[in-house]
Amino acid sequence: MAFSSISFLFYFLPLFFLVYWLVPARWKNAILTAGSLFFYAWGDLRSVPLLALSILVTYALGRAMRPDAPARRKKLVLILGLVFHLALLVAFKYADFFFGSLLPLPELALPLGISFYTFHAMSYLIDVYRGSAPPQKNLLQLSVYLAMFPKLVMGPIAPYHALSASLSRRELTMEDTAAGCFRFAVGLGKKALLADTLAGLVSGIWGNLYELTVLGAWLGLFGYALQLYFDFSGYSDMAIGLGRMLGFRLPENFRYPYLCSSVSDFWRRWHVSLGAWFREYLYFPLGGSRRDVLCTLRNLLIVWLATGLWHGASWNYVLWGLYFGILICAEKLLAPILRGRVKTQLPAKLYRPLSLLLALLGWVLFRAPDLPAAGQYLSALFGGAAAVSAQARLYLHDYLPALLLGCIGATPLISRLAGKLNARLRPSVQTITQTVILLALLACSTLWLLNGSFQSFIYAQF
Repeated sequence: MAFSSISFLFYFLPLFFLVYWLVPARWKNAILTAGSLFFYAWGDLRSVPLLALSILVTYALGRAMRPDAPARRKKLVLILGLVFHLALLVAFKYADFFFGSLLPLPELALPLGISFYTFHAMSYLIDVYRGSAPPQKNLLQLSVYLAMFPKLVMGPIAPYHALSASLSRRELTMEDTAAGCFRFAVGLGKKALLADTLAGLVSGIWGNLYELTVLGAWLGLFGYALQLYFDFSGYSDMAIGLGRMLGFRLPENFRYPYLCSSVSDFWRRWHVSLGAWFREYLYFPLGGSRRDVLCTLRNLLIVWLATGLWHGASWNYVLWGLYFGILICAEKLLAPILRGRVKTQLPAKLYRPLSLLLALLGWVLFRAPDLPAAGQYLSALFGGAAAVSAQARLYLHDYLPALLLGCIGATPLISRLAGKLNARLRPSVQTITQTVILLALLACSTLWLLNGSFQSFIYAQF
């Protein structure tokens, strides 16, 4: 049951929130857990026992790491917990990739959202081990953290210590509800009106790689970059909005990544919660940048190899991760030049558009079905195909408005203009204006969905 589906918007969401807002505070966690499990079962009924097992095992291991437990015991429990959750990932997501050529393995369906909820579980265990948060005594509260439906399937990945206080006590205010509804509507508009529109361009070009032209390849690359951004950032907006309506402050996941000043800056702006997770729970424990340059570069490459593998069991994702790892390592080595600490500022000025181009080229590895297709696509981008075709011209004519609107929407221009306009309005007029925009976004998005334009979320496959 996707956030942008009719069943979610008109059946699950209103019924769930009606019950959630009406019940006393002591029942809210129970309602949220039950609603989240129903939400998950709707999309992936067979994997509900696996999610339940993950919750129960995580709870038991956390309880075993009570504050007065010996340090050696807590370390052993932590290792057991990490091995358990990583084993789940390997068994369901990577077994065929690592062992398929050696052993005859059964084909297992990938449980929905397993990459996200296992990372949440490991965050909890590590935070308890470190003493950043106490072990959760209430199974229901831990279930809310691990299975909360806004972030269950696609994040954002919120560390346990950031949400632990809200699990036991949180306030529901009209201000939070209104802000959450508006944020949800913005995300729905991104998904339905922009991402799903651009999906037609992307599927048309990427689905017919043997008729690529230079123009078509660039249209397909720009289209996919914008589709992926509005698809995932739209989901994140909806998740953050839903979380706020529930009384939780989920972390931001996007900060206009296509305005990056470097490749490193791109990844400080894209999928922020995943980057923060790897930084806190992998990069820093490896030593971060506290040692010599070689150790720093090694740690960066390990993190980016893990990032690539996290996205999928494919050589495309492995090379995609290493591609960005190598680029970021190069930036570390060339930092004096790129930051303008040499005589000329020219390299620093040139690197801003170059870094955007390098980030966009990385999406070829991310989107291509296999490595030969990726090579073919890269070749077409740089002249290894006919310049233009009638089909490419048709795509340009049909999708140019969506591409231009997407380029504007990928910057803070609209939000800044809205903020300036809002500041000049009286509070009552602000409320009316926001309500009108909210209803307009919901109406337009719903009509688009009813028209049959719904596309599944891209990151749901991870």
